[in-house]
Amino acid sequence: MILASFSIKELTRNPCNVYLALWCVYYLQGTLYAEGSVISQFALLLILAISFNAFIKYYSDRSKSFFITMITFLVLLYTIHGILLLMSFGETKGFSNTWIATEYLKTFYMSILPILTFYRYSQQGYLTADLLRKWVPVFIIVALLCYYRYQRETLAKLVSEEGVTNNMGYTMLFLIPPMFLLKKGWQQLLGVIMCALFVIFSMKRGAILIAVVVLLVKIYQEQKKMKFIYKVSFLVFVCIVVFIVFVYLEDTFFQDDYFQNRLTSTLEGKASGRDNLAQNCLAYYEQGNIIQQLFGYGANGTFSAASNWAHSDWIEILVDQGVLGLFVYICFLLSFYHLCCNKRFSKTSRNTLTIIFIIFLIRSIFSMSVNDLNFFSSSVLGLCMSDGMRSLEAKTLGNTFRKRIG
Repeated sequence: MILASFSIKELTRNPCNVYLALWCVYYLQGTLYAEGSVISQFALLLILAISFNAFIKYYSDRSKSFFITMITFLVLLYTIHGILLLMSFGETKGFSNTWIATEYLKTFYMSILPILTFYRYSQQGYLTADLLRKWVPVFIIVALLCYYRYQRETLAKLVSEEGVTNNMGYTMLFLIPPMFLLKKGWQQLLGVIMCALFVIFSMKRGAILIAVVVLLVKIYQEQKKMKFIYKVSFLVFVCIVVFIVFVYLEDTFFQDDYFQNRLTSTLEGKASGRDNLAQNCLAYYEQGNIIQQLFGYGANGTFSAASNWAHSDWIEILVDQGVLGLFVYICFLLSFYHLCCNKRFSKTSRNTLTIIFIIFLIRSIFSMSVNDLNFFSSSVLGLCMSDGMRSLEAKTLGNTFRKRIG
């Protein structure tokens, strides 16, 4: 049983456990039960109710931090644009405005509001590093089930099964931060390698790029304060592990024809049509009047320009919410960065926040990041916002490695 590590009493008595369980139930639609059924709708309703309750609490709190203030501004901005579109009638490029507005609000709320919810649970003592560690195996199972479900459904729609790009690669990418909660250094390393391999198997080029950057940053963080002999030994150990993984991929995955095609497309600078989307959206924005350029075209305004999302937070927000929205988004990113540099936090909390920030920032350039932060990482983010990783200060991969060879 997935939740075997929890007793029923422990699971239901802690509201954070209930919240996490609801997220798992929602993500497992299409795997354990029919997608879009009453079960998923009810789970989402409860998730949003709990999330909004946390948001309202912080909205009325005058002592909230810069980061929470910018989250508040983002929520208000998206809500206003979504409601305005809901109040309108008609269609946009074949889609009803009601559907567009509903999806616009739902995806954003599911991405951003849980940050405040998990932060509140952490402040109240319901969410701790020890508790979240118990959920890591559950996260892995849920992520893998989602990954293979998407893989199966996508292949079923194709005439040829030569290969497929699995969008769940980003889900596996966001599973990396929870791996840092594991007790043993080898467990952390094994978990990160597993996530990185599935990101590679997904064929998502953006996710692969981010995974490589994250791994390099994590290695740098771990060896930064080591003595020279430990630093050399640690880097040699990492190189050996990377070599073993590379040899495995060389004999299996790298021989795949679909991978070769994706690699060739990348080297040729092909961006899966994203460059055309960006050009069309920017041209559409430039044609607008001063009001439209300042305040945007409204929720999913890029549909009018390209019949699709811009696949870039920066362009999407500029077209939808104008210069005002882009200014708020930049302030949000600056507040996120400021959070990562908070000297009052332990080094482990700061390092983990930095990893999440890097994933969020790089993805925002060539994908939709602000409305697709999943609960695997937002739970860790909320924990770190209250410095909940301090208890793991001596349990990092680098420290464990240093003790073993010291």
